[in-house]
Amino acid sequence: MSSPVVSVCIPVYNAECFITQTINSVLAQTFQDFEIIIVDNASTDNTMMKIRKFKDDRIKVYSNKNNIGMVANWNKCLTYSSGEYVKFLCADDLMLPGLLERQVDVLNKNPKVSLVSSGSYIINEENKVVAKRMKIRNDGVYTGEKMARKSLRIGNIFGEPTTVMFRKDTLDATGPFDLNYFYAPDWDMWLKLMYVGDFYFIHDYLSKFRVSKSSTTTNIMFKKGKEMIRNDKLLLMSHKAYSRIKISKSDEIIHYINLIKSFILKAVFLKFVV
Repeated sequence: MSSPVVSVCIPVYNAECFITQTINSVLAQTFQDFEIIIVDNASTDNTMMKIRKFKDDRIKVYSNKNNIGMVANWNKCLTYSSGEYVKFLCADDLMLPGLLERQVDVLNKNPKVSLVSSGSYIINEENKVVAKRMKIRNDGVYTGEKMARKSLRIGNIFGEPTTVMFRKDTLDATGPFDLNYFYAPDWDMWLKLMYVGDFYFIHDYLSKFRVSKSSTTTNIMFKKGKEMIRNDKLLLMSHKAYSRIKISKSDEIIHYINLIKSFILKAVFLKFVV
């Protein structure tokens, strides 16, 4: 049996409320040459019961005996994946029907592109759209190293895991997700992908990113704020060390100003909008 074109990786922990919707959003794609890799991180709710109800040979389910942490579980997904392209899907997020088709088409037609992304709707626990996220103004290809420097100045312009797709073979150069980053390990990976290829942005809304007051990101922001800032500093210093990326003192200042601004805006959003 030949390998699928896309490995849709769904790392999951205690997602019984949303996992059925999430899996269905993959099965409803217009592009159907995929496998779904689900790695359960020792859930204590009914997540596995919901997953087992699906009868589709493309769905491959694995369970960790113990919770190994979010980032290590993402890497477990990578070890089980066999597709040419990798698409992560957070266990409470949703893909719109044309997402895989559009992103696969970009990677097929642009061999120098290592990462493709698109806009996303932000939804709450009731599936209501509360905001829209469109990080880049125009559709098309962007030089990888220029995007890396720009991102280190103003933040993660590439998007959350659900919005992006990348080539599996680029992991030979980048390695897996870095376990040193409990906060923004995805941003670190997207930056590394910019050192081996270019970036393509699809100026359209192709996914739905769920936010809630109980989400992992929310808990990190409000319970581990100081650790988050230290993690962010580690990320900046790590990527500054790459000789190809010139990060000046003014870049660092802009980076931290934008970090603080982003933290405040997210806190206000979560308190008054979600």
